Amino acid sequence: MYRDDTAQYVMGFGKPDSIIYTNIGTCPVADKRLRAASGNEWFEADTIIRKSHQRGADELIHRSIKELATKEQLPFKSFGMNRAYYLMLVFTHFIFEAYKQDVTAEAIPVTVYPNTFRRKLIDFAVKITSRSRNIVLNVTRVIYETINIEELWKRCQSPPRIQFA
Repeated sequence: MYRDDTAQYVMGFGKPDSIIYTNIGTCPVADKRLRAASGNEWFEADTIIRKSHQRGADELIHRSIKELATKEQLPFKSFGMNRAYYLMLVFTHFIFEAYKQDVTAEAIPVTVYPNTFRRKLIDFAVKITSRSRNIVLNVTRVIYETINIEELWKRCQSPPRIQFA
């Protein structure tokens, strides 16, 4: 810590124009319990600032769910129906995230949002032909090699085993 030109204390690794408000130190009983549970690092400025910088990461989940739903508004007037819709949306989002990790992790990063996923892995041109009782999807060589359709198809046909703890 050092003083800047305005005599304000500034930390070399933080932004001088930001204020982080925390409740650490306001309740001695809670502080004592946190320290007893090996939580001494929560009282260090580095940890407080690092956690403050990570604070927006949970908002990215909400963005991903909104992109998956394609709308920001819930479709029904009834609260109960909207609740059921939202729960199904969260369940669908979980399945989508699991699919990204289990099947498409090598073709596209698992951190992509639903719109990017759809644009790269779903919205591409194919030509559907049938020969000798088989239906064939023809894609360009670039698409075939870029997203490795053969490997994706194999992974879709052999899902990972579910392990029970």
